[in-house]
Amino acid sequence: MKVLIAIPSCHSLRNFEQAVRNTWGKDVVNADLRFFLGNPKVKAEPGEVFLDVGDTLHDLSHKMVEICRWALDFDYDFTFKCDLDTLVRPLRLIQSDFYRYDWVGGQNSFFASGGGGYWLSRKAMKAVLEHKIEAGPAEDVNTAHALLEQGIMLHHDPRFLFIPGETLREDTITYHLSSVKAWNAKATPEDLYAAYNGTFKLPQTEVRRFRRLR
Repeated sequence: MKVLIAIPSCHSLRNFEQAVRNTWGKDVVNADLRFFLGNPKVKAEPGEVFLDVGDTLHDLSHKMVEICRWALDFDYDFTFKCDLDTLVRPLRLIQSDFYRYDWVGGQNSFFASGGGGYWLSRKAMKAVLEHKIEAGPAEDVNTAHALLEQGIMLHHDPRFLFIPGETLREDTITYHLSSVKAWNAKATPEDLYAAYNGTFKLPQTEVRRFRRLR
């Protein structure tokens, strides 16, 4: 089984990539970790792939579609997508039962949170390619529409965390640092280092624990 861990990146956030390499990225086993950027193509850093798409936030849905195309072209059986500011526990990720389903992630309304991350099978990736792209930053919603259109249902895994105020647990697989701080918050590379080292602390503010709707 050939597995890809795909992280959409961009030229302005390449500093996050090194934080991933220095933390959970070095723990990846039995999978290939790649960072996907858009134009312009420049000298690649370790693990970077340049796609022929735009590199802004508005291009994110297009970038995710091209990640699926790239993964299929290179014969991957499953792709796990997460964000640059997501803490991943690679061993738990690979040892989970993702391979039993076409689409796995933490459910947020009708879609799998892109911050918490989600798995796609070959069947699911092909469905994404067949769907008319809904341009914009909501790649997780575009992915959901593509899969639901083909009758592919989400398998919710509560170990993918992204809701404001959620704390790391022993069984946590992923932890989206920006959204656990607050909806629309912005995590930093330092937050990723802290989470990896077990010193990350949530902001001392009241959080509203609801699921956003897009």
